[in-house]
Amino acid sequence: MLKEDIAFPAAATAIIDRQRVRWQALIDQLNVLDLKETENALTMGDLFVLIEREFGAKSMKEAAAGANIAWGTAYSRYRVSKKIPKDSPLRERPLSYAQFRAIADTEEPEEWADRCMAEQLSTSQLMEAIRREGDGQAVSTGQPCIQCNQSMADSGETIVAFSIGNGKRARCCNPECALAYFEEYVREKDQDGEEEQDPLADQE
Repeated sequence: MLKEDIAFPAAATAIIDRQRVRWQALIDQLNVLDLKETENALTMGDLFVLIEREFGAKSMKEAAAGANIAWGTAYSRYRVSKKIPKDSPLRERPLSYAQFRAIADTEEPEEWADRCMAEQLSTSQLMEAIRREGDGQAVSTGQPCIQCNQSMADSGETIVAFSIGNGKRARCCNPECALAYFEEYVREKDQDGEEEQDPLADQE
């Protein structure tokens, strides 16, 4: 004798309905944000942090697609909000989103925020200062070349440092390694397609 289908619990159905409503509410909030406003950029990042917390990391791409937001932009803003959360005192600093994004990639964002304000650095000046300090530390601490894995301290040559798109700073121990890295990068991008950049990434 076949068993009758067991009815889906009403309580579980109610939970699913509430999750569906909550999901749509978050998507609606993303849809009304202006991509080019600093305050909205931080709010967007906070929303993606919420989505990750409530629905899991994999759901963030679905949310970005549902709100017609490029994944590169969505992930950039999520990453800034994870490093500089909503309740962080850093949020009170009068910095542009691009400056928040730059200091979020550092080990001491508070110190860089203070320096940015004290020296009245533009976004480009702030980013250049962060790059110079990072390059110096890479050599002094013997960080490995991204291409050949040789220690920067042992290379005996001028290192080549660069950033591609919205990516983090990359460093090679010599020009030959840098050229090999770029050639490999271009081949991979030709296969995968170019990622759209965040429209506020270079904002002054």
